[in-house]
Amino acid sequence: ELTSIKNYVLNNKIEENIKFDLIVITKKDKIFSPQSQKNFWQGQSNILELDLGHFPFFYFENFDKILELC
Repeated sequence: ELTSIKNYVLNNKIEENIKFDLIVITKKDKIFSPQSQKNFWQGQSNILELDLGHFPFFYFENFDKILELC
């Protein structure tokens, strides 16, 4: 997965002004360190930190619960 991401980034122009309604950073992520995520999204005001791992979606009962975060 990480190799594919790296190859994509190296071979494609990446938008620098990415805007999201909500940025979710998981504090127990062992794939992308939480500090690296915070550094990348520095200056954004719409950051939610969850005390969960890399794939937090099983924590929520359904997709509506995820949308309620926004």
